[in-house]
Amino acid sequence: MMKNVQLGVINRPSSFVELNVETGVFSALVGDGYVARGNYISVEGQDVAVFAADRQLYLQWNKKRWNFADLGHNVKYEHDFHRGMTTFSIDGDAIQYPAWWVGDDTFDPNLPELDEDEDHFAYIASLAKNKELQRSLIDVWSR
Repeated sequence: MMKNVQLGVINRPSSFVELNVETGVFSALVGDGYVARGNYISVEGQDVAVFAADRQLYLQWNKKRWNFADLGHNVKYEHDFHRGMTTFSIDGDAIQYPAWWVGDDTFDPNLPELDEDEDHFAYIASLAKNKELQRSLIDVWSR
């Protein structure tokens, strides 16, 4: 696997970070001309990246890394509607944070949710089950 991977920052267009894959450390990059091999976001103080390397797709969550080929049903994403909290977990590693819909008066839990569009951890949970999208991202980020 390559030593460093450049990642596009999801909520800051034209911004990049670099992941040192050996140490799991993320660093901000200055300037332009970088080619994104994945994406990055910081959520509730957690560094999260999805990236392609060696024709594989990986999830980096802080200093831990998983190959999407092995994730499958190990990923859990769920809401506590009474408390307005969301929990995302992989094999016992978990983060709990305010649900994206807290404070949205138009949110109706009986209607189909927009989790994947509004919450990056929901997107990751969905991606873990979608092999076709995984292959597509590998193709795009491996060019």
